[in-house]
Amino acid sequence: MKAQAALRRYGHHIDPLFSRVLVGIDGSPSGDEAVRQALRLAELTEADAEVAYVGQPGRSFVPPFTVAGDLARAQDALGRAVGAAEGISVTVTRELLAGDPERVLLREAEERFADLLCLGHEAATFRMPRGGLQALRVAREASCSVLVAKATPWAQGRPFPGSIVAAVDGSAGASQAARAAGRLAALAGASLHLVHVVPTHRSGDLGWIPAGEPPLGTLDPIVDLVRETGVEPGGELVLGQPGPALAEAAQRQEADLLVVGSRGLQGLLRVVLGSVSAWLVRHAPWSVLVSRPRAR
Repeated sequence: MKAQAALRRYGHHIDPLFSRVLVGIDGSPSGDEAVRQALRLAELTEADAEVAYVGQPGRSFVPPFTVAGDLARAQDALGRAVGAAEGISVTVTRELLAGDPERVLLREAEERFADLLCLGHEAATFRMPRGGLQALRVAREASCSVLVAKATPWAQGRPFPGSIVAAVDGSAGASQAARAAGRLAALAGASLHLVHVVPTHRSGDLGWIPAGEPPLGTLDPIVDLVRETGVEPGGELVLGQPGPALAEAAQRQEADLLVVGSRGLQGLLRVVLGSVSAWLVRHAPWSVLVSRPRAR
């Protein structure tokens, strides 16, 4: 591919960003969007793709799939997924599975050695009791990278991803994620913007103040790391609550993909402020990629 050739011009030994992509669907529009984005990433990274329809027991969907309506829904969804791959150079397999969607997808990703697991954000059968999203638990518990796909209104009509924002905080996980974002931006011809948020907390009459000293030069080594992928990133350091501040930065950039590391804040700050990636998966209106290193 031209994108791979472009990376080679910058002296890279090509280690595939993704080699096997797994998409979990349930027949909903959210699942269709996950397929679209997953196949695009598979095409960019020359990965194989598997599309798995997961039916839940208790919803009259139990092996051997004897309920005609449920089986027809599954076949229709899988057919749309295969149709979406027409005209692109991606090898797609399809699976019809049953069980708890979270457990089934995590197990399938493990057994098939997937390094990217994709699912929609609002798929009806991926909801947990009390209104939570299994997408959130999958993103937390998967051993591979996870893409939670969302359709971003301002990104309609342009190739995905067109604008990427990567969260950086000086941790090893964030550095790995920023490099992955750089490689993806190089392959897609997308813009990349790096954002470091200095957390703030409420302090009486002083209002919101930094929860520690703002780190000087935090972005510099990350910018140098990303430049090695052949991308010239933008960058900014902002004060605020990490999740909302990242969301505001991504909106300013009209991003359609926000990349975060699998581990962000640690220790007491993590307890107080919660998981940044979890907040973004739940609330951000664009796709979120929780990036983890590829298994060797």
